[in-house]
Amino acid sequence: MDALFAKLFQRKRNAISKVSRDQKLHSETLEARQLLASDLVMSEIMASNSETYRTDDREYHDWIEVYNPGDDAVSLDGWYLTDDPDDLSKWQFPAVELAGKGFRVVSASRLNMYDVEEDEMHTNFRIASEGGYLALVRPDGTVAHAFSPEYPDQRTDVSYGFVFGDDGIQMGEPFYFVEPTPGEANGTSVIRQIVDAADVDVPRGHYNEPFDVTLTTDTPNATIKYTTDGTWPTEDHGTVVNGPVTITTTTTLRVGAFAENMLPADVTTNTYIFLEDVFKQTGEGLPEQWGYFDDQGPRRPARVDANYATDPRIVEDEDYKDTIRDDMRAVPIVSVVVDPADLWDFENGLYSNPEQKGTNWERQVSAEWIDVDGSTEWTTNAGMRIHGGWARRPSQTKKYSFKLIFRGEYGDSNLRYPLFGEDGQKEFQSIVMRGGFNDSWRDSGNGNNTYMQDQWTRAAQRNMGGYAPRDRYVHLYLNGLYWGMYSPTERMNGEWASAYMGGEPEEWDVINTGGAVVEGNSREWSQLMRLVNSRTNPPTYDQIAEVVDVEDFINYFIVNAYVGNWDWPHNNWYASRHRSEGAKWRFHSWDAEAAFQNGISEDRMHDVRNEVGPGQVFLALAGHPEFQEQFGNQVYEALFNDGALTPEANEARLREIAAGADRAIVGESLRWGDGRNDSGRPITRETWTRRIESIIRTYFPRRGERFIDQLRQVRTSIVAPLYSELEAPNYNQFGGNVTPDFDINITTDLVGAAIYYTNDGTDPRNADGSISNSAIRLTTVDLIDESSPAKILIPTGAATESNWQLPDFDDAAWKDGTTTIGYETGTVDDPVSVPDGFTVTQYNLPTRPDNLPQVEQWIADNNFEAEATISVPYINFLDGRSGGDFDNDFDFPIGGNNYATNSKGTMLITEASDYTFVVTSNDAARLIIDGNVIFADEGRHSTDSTFVTVPLALGEHT
Repeated sequence: MDALFAKLFQRKRNAISKVSRDQKLHSETLEARQLLASDLVMSEIMASNSETYRTDDREYHDWIEVYNPGDDAVSLDGWYLTDDPDDLSKWQFPAVELAGKGFRVVSASRLNMYDVEEDEMHTNFRIASEGGYLALVRPDGTVAHAFSPEYPDQRTDVSYGFVFGDDGIQMGEPFYFVEPTPGEANGTSVIRQIVDAADVDVPRGHYNEPFDVTLTTDTPNATIKYTTDGTWPTEDHGTVVNGPVTITTTTTLRVGAFAENMLPADVTTNTYIFLEDVFKQTGEGLPEQWGYFDDQGPRRPARVDANYATDPRIVEDEDYKDTIRDDMRAVPIVSVVVDPADLWDFENGLYSNPEQKGTNWERQVSAEWIDVDGSTEWTTNAGMRIHGGWARRPSQTKKYSFKLIFRGEYGDSNLRYPLFGEDGQKEFQSIVMRGGFNDSWRDSGNGNNTYMQDQWTRAAQRNMGGYAPRDRYVHLYLNGLYWGMYSPTERMNGEWASAYMGGEPEEWDVINTGGAVVEGNSREWSQLMRLVNSRTNPPTYDQIAEVVDVEDFINYFIVNAYVGNWDWPHNNWYASRHRSEGAKWRFHSWDAEAAFQNGISEDRMHDVRNEVGPGQVFLALAGHPEFQEQFGNQVYEALFNDGALTPEANEARLREIAAGADRAIVGESLRWGDGRNDSGRPITRETWTRRIESIIRTYFPRRGERFIDQLRQVRTSIVAPLYSELEAPNYNQFGGNVTPDFDINITTDLVGAAIYYTNDGTDPRNADGSISNSAIRLTTVDLIDESSPAKILIPTGAATESNWQLPDFDDAAWKDGTTTIGYETGTVDDPVSVPDGFTVTQYNLPTRPDNLPQVEQWIADNNFEAEATISVPYINFLDGRSGGDFDNDFDFPIGGNNYATNSKGTMLITEASDYTFVVTSNDAARLIIDGNVIFADEGRHSTDSTFVTVPLALGEHT
């Protein structure tokens, strides 16, 4: 049986090796049986085709062979093939003939096409390797031949069908053929059945004590073999089972069963995890280096040092030593087991060649899903590739993302499981195991990253009515080695589009960054790109709106621009369209790991490049008044009145996502908290939590206002404002259910403004800014004059008594001024006094200082050059960037590397609470509040970004 096992189990072990057809499998020869049917029949099928039959598109699709046992030709016009007993007309044959005693091979590819030139037919469905219904249907709708209720489990490159003898096809029992014959008569050398899979009596999961495992199979006289090193057991490889197998440490147990004249059982894999081993893992015995760095130059790049170890400092940390065992069980486990050579080998291993792509760099693996309660939700054999773009480079990260591919040649043709809940996709051809890159701790010191930036952005688009992939968090193990916290994520393809937007998977076009085709074809996409890029005949708004879902596009653009996604729109995008009359293109957020990173002033609206994708669509629309008006309306809807991008909604979304990773992040700290090179002090959950709170307190409350300011500016890619200078009117209720006698009150803070409304669903403003003929003017009343006198109190202690709102309250101690508090429409000449803010001075120093006292002495002796001084209302330390990140992104004109920054001023605290300061320095730093030293780091190289939490009372603080 050597040939069979080489073909079934070693085919994916080495992408360049193939199995010789001269190798034979022992099988039985059947006596001829009489023909039992004279109708057209499916004489042979293959549900997992890896190398048997290749079509003109150079792909190996599953196939169905149809045979005409009669002497006369039969027209196939009106005949059908189907995999669904409830849809007998699922795929119709083209008007071709099938000669008497002739064969026709149909590719079950889901491509739904007929290549006339090559005379190749493709169905609109695939056939499943795990078995299923299959029928050939006559033009009158009756079934001519069926595998019913279903054909049995299939094997890769082994066909299934009927024997041919001297008198033609023998329509008795179907058999397996290890020598498939697409387009020809089948032989008589067959295999009747498959060995029953081995039963493993101890379930996979976490264990603390050694135990014995018993392995059995229901097939008499079968031999069971197992491995524990990740290799595949075959008839010639593995340990023969002669009794219980003792498990004492973290183990990946792979089991196969074999018998004479039978196809082997599927190899099953059980992973047993002992956390005490995980906490001490070092990768002992594995390669010390992986491949070469991605450097470009005349010299051969250096080898990459491997990284397998967990960090004992996290296990021993006072904050985690009592919780870490629960933290490692807080989310499900995905255990991937693969032949070690396929993972680490210098020439052919995935981890040693992460920049390689395509099917030649796909390796067969097993994947197990172990839930938090210890139950196995699913397990299957699959294909695995490295996933990503820049994140494939070992100079950037050593924690790669993966793509799991489910195909019949490995195991199940699809993964069928509600991986993302009942509202999510439930059937998958592939999923992406995202490890994090720009939002990760790949460099020690990247404590500002959350592993949630992309997840948050995609969730925000869904909350705004759009479509973007769902995700969740798991712990990933590779061959029993803990590899960190990962995020399984839906992959956008035809199956994903069909699950959420309807239609069949084969009816969708899905396009990726650069115009790459993920599903379908690029014909309609190319037409869209020609339309939006036309210089001789620029498209009208209506022409674009006919082929692009503009409302969806605007929300997609808003959310990515709002988060300051600096790696977009020239990169990291998907688009989809159903191939039907009147269908429109939609865009989908993806890989927005750059969100929140550059602070509230990051401006993505004025840096849109003329590159293939959403940027070109935006540039074609931006000059049209209809688009400008609609864009502003949707910004208002998102940023105000319980909209999807209000601070409250943003915080709720971030906290919900964070809850899914809250304890699992401790595992990530254990594995990658010290960066890709095991350098520096590990980043911990505490740092992660502080960053989340910082985004909630300092980004969300201020980003909306800054974003609107950017939309009001005209430059570069925005040829006209995308948001009005006038503030929108307010309603006493923004939609919802009301009683029949409910009065709608519409107010504005703008003095002298006129309010127009409609009640027929139309916009009271025309696209050119004029008032619509259907608009009704609302009579308005000014409540407070713009120049009314005002008084203000800046508290310096406990909260003010509540009777300040009463008419007889004595406000003599309050400060006077003329202002329009709450009603500002321009510059105020006589404002009420408020704290002056901060004075920030940056100094050039003669040499690099060794400590803070040395800097203070230089400043006292005037032994420096004062390069610049500014006054700002507040200092933005949100991103912890070197030298400070000041309001309006002010940059000091520093020419050298040796400098110091001194910031002094007064803060107004309006609510007593704990406040977190980010102290940023390449060397030493000190933070003093109200004369108290809150933080001090006097020496060189000892800090980069430090978070300091201080309780501050209501009032002013210096």
